[in-house]
Amino acid sequence: MTENTFSRTPLLRWYDNSAGNPRELVSVFPYRFLRSDFNQDGRSDVRISFHIREQFIPEKYSGAVQAINSGYTIDPPQSLSLTYLFNGVALKLHKDSQENSERINQIVNKHLPTTDP
Repeated sequence: MTENTFSRTPLLRWYDNSAGNPRELVSVFPYRFLRSDFNQDGRSDVRISFHIREQFIPEKYSGAVQAINSGYTIDPPQSLSLTYLFNGVALKLHKDSQENSERINQIVNKHLPTTDP
């Protein structure tokens, strides 16, 4: 914060519809935050790990809750991570995380409207 200004930019968006008994089960959920100096510049960075699940529930079930309660096996989630490096002013997405970020945003944007903070 300099010159009495403050800028805020969200690092991530997430989405999970599992509580709503959906026919299309979608979950993009951060489950682990790890703070470390990943680029060894003396500053703390952050890695956010996500579980990602996209699965259609068979027609014979009313939704995911009934399917699970009836013994239907839900595929395990995929794990992806995003690494943000701190440059002394802001956290910036590491270039090696760009593809994962695009995948996460594609899924979330399909289910949630894009909004600016």
